[in-house]
Amino acid sequence: MNQNTILTDGQTEPLVTVVIPVYNREKLINRTIDSLLAQPCSSFLEVLLVDDGSTDSSGNVCDKYGQTYNNIRVIHKTNGGVASARNVGIENASGKYVAFLDSDDFWNEDFFDSELADELKNSAIDIYDFSYKVTNRSMKYYKLSVVSDNEYVYEKNEMGRYNYSHHCAKFYSMKFLKMNSLQYPESDISEDLLFCERCFFLMRSYKSINKCIFTYWSNNKSTTHRINCEKSFSEKCKGLELNRKWFFERGQNYNTDYVMCMMFCEYLKELCCIYKYRLIKEKLNNDDRLEPIYRYKELGLASHLYKIINMWLNKPKLYYLKCQLKEKPKYIIKQWLFRKDNWIIDLAEYIDFKIIRKYNTINNEN
Repeated sequence: MNQNTILTDGQTEPLVTVVIPVYNREKLINRTIDSLLAQPCSSFLEVLLVDDGSTDSSGNVCDKYGQTYNNIRVIHKTNGGVASARNVGIENASGKYVAFLDSDDFWNEDFFDSELADELKNSAIDIYDFSYKVTNRSMKYYKLSVVSDNEYVYEKNEMGRYNYSHHCAKFYSMKFLKMNSLQYPESDISEDLLFCERCFFLMRSYKSINKCIFTYWSNNKSTTHRINCEKSFSEKCKGLELNRKWFFERGQNYNTDYVMCMMFCEYLKELCCIYKYRLIKEKLNNDDRLEPIYRYKELGLASHLYKIINMWLNKPKLYYLKCQLKEKPKYIIKQWLFRKDNWIIDLAEYIDFKIIRKYNTINNEN
C-alpha cells in the first residue's frame, strides 16, 4: 500500500479505526504498524497513532508513517498515560468501529480480509469479539484464547456479561461508544477491564467470531511488570472505586468486597517478600481501603483466600514467616529473571507455555 491508497467500493470513511497509544516504543512500533498495513483489506482501516509524550524517537517514527500513508494519522500529546491516549483516539476516530492495539503487539496475518470487511459494512452490532494469541518474549511458543461463533441481542442493561477476554480483541461501534459517552477510566492499571465492564453492561448487541485478531506479546519490561506492588494495589483500588460509583449512578450494586479480598491476598504476599514484619503491620493497620477483609467470613470467599486472610488477621507473624520461607525465594528468583536475558528465561517460558498452559487447557476441555 502506498501514499495514494484510497478506500474502495465507494467507502467514504474507514470501517475500523485502530487506535495505538505510543510511548517510548521506537524499536517495536514498526512491527505493530506494519501488521496493519499488511492486512488484505488495509485500505478499509484508519490507523491512529497517539504519541503520549514519548522521550525517544517514537514520535518521529510515527510521523514518517503518517507522511507516507494517507490512512495513518498521528496525534502528539503530553504524557498522560495509556487511558488518556486511548480516549484521545476515541475522540478523533472516524471509523464505523474502533479497535485498540498496544504498541508492542500486532495483528495476525490475513485477519482483516474481504469477508470481515463485508460483515462490517452493513452491521449494527455494538461489540464484536474475536479470538487472539498470547506469545512469549522470544515468540517461540503461544497459546490461543478462543471465542465461539455466537450472536446475542439484549433487551436491557445487565451486569455480568463481560467474558474477561482482552480489550484489544474487540471492535467497538463508534455510534455505541459516543451515544453512551464511553471512555477509558483514568487509572494506570486495569483501565481496560473497567472500560469493558461498562461497555458490556450497556451493549444491546454482541457478536463473537472465532477468528484470531492479534498476538499479545508477553513482555517482562512492560509497565504492568515494572510497577511496584503498592502503586499497583493503589491503582486497582482506585479503579474499583471508579466503577463502583459509575454503576451506582446507574442503579447497580457493584460489590467490590470480594475483589478487594482477592487483591489484598496478592498484595499481602508481595509485601511480605519486600518489607519487614513491623513495617507491613503499620502499612496495613492504617489502610482504610482494607475494611472488607475484616468481614471476610461473610463474603463466601474461596478457601485459599479465606485461609490467607484468616491467618493474617489471627496469626500475622506466622503468616509472615511462612511467606519468608515459601514465597520470598520465588519472588527473588522472579525479580532476578526479569533483569536477565538468557537461556534461563527461555526455559521458564518453555515450561509456562508448553507444559503448564497446555495442561490447563486440557483440563478445561475435560
